[in-house]
Amino acid sequence: MIVYDYKPETGEYVASIEAPESPLEPGVCLLPAHSTTDEPPAAGPGYVAVYRDGAWSLVEDHRGEVRYDTATRERHEIKELGPVPAEWTAVPPEDGEAVWDGTKWSVPFDVLKERKKREITAARNAAIAAGTTWRTHAVDADEDAQRAVSAQIVKSMAYQQMGRPVPDTPWRLRDGSYVTLSDADVWDLSQTIEAHVSGCYAREAALAAQIEAAETPEDLNAICWE
Repeated sequence: MIVYDYKPETGEYVASIEAPESPLEPGVCLLPAHSTTDEPPAAGPGYVAVYRDGAWSLVEDHRGEVRYDTATRERHEIKELGPVPAEWTAVPPEDGEAVWDGTKWSVPFDVLKERKKREITAARNAAIAAGTTWRTHAVDADEDAQRAVSAQIVKSMAYQQMGRPVPDTPWRLRDGSYVTLSDADVWDLSQTIEAHVSGCYAREAALAAQIEAAETPEDLNAICWE
């Protein structure tokens, strides 16, 4: 007699075997534990025959597959038999801020705008840090340079209030060399640095307005610092 084994934990069909004969009753077959004489239905791809409550049924089998929660983007490796939750998808989110729109992942437009704003702010900072040119000299224009030239201006004003001549001061250029600045040079350098920094902020403001006016991702992609 042919019987059909199934796994005790899941009821999953394992194999068909010849039932063993009873050693006490010749000709009488024994039914092993976790087996049945009922033949399981043929299971196609993605399904497995399961014996539960005295009957076979076909159950979805996605074990080993990966799905992603459309609400949280959480990754799940399926380890149990049964249908996949309706809120899971096999499509992996390619972006940490993507949202499921019912058919695909997409990044909300307001998120794209905020990213573009951060990109432009970073470009502004980089442009300021790249320095500027003063009388053919490449000079720094970052916060350290701004503080340093402001300190020289304060020093100059203090000397002038005391009616004393303003001493020359050494100034480090971007290439590491030094030049000697007169009081007039310091003021001129200050204006050059201020103009560079103000220009960078003005550029950022103009691009920020373009970002706010953008209506499509393509509009945003067209916005760049250079």
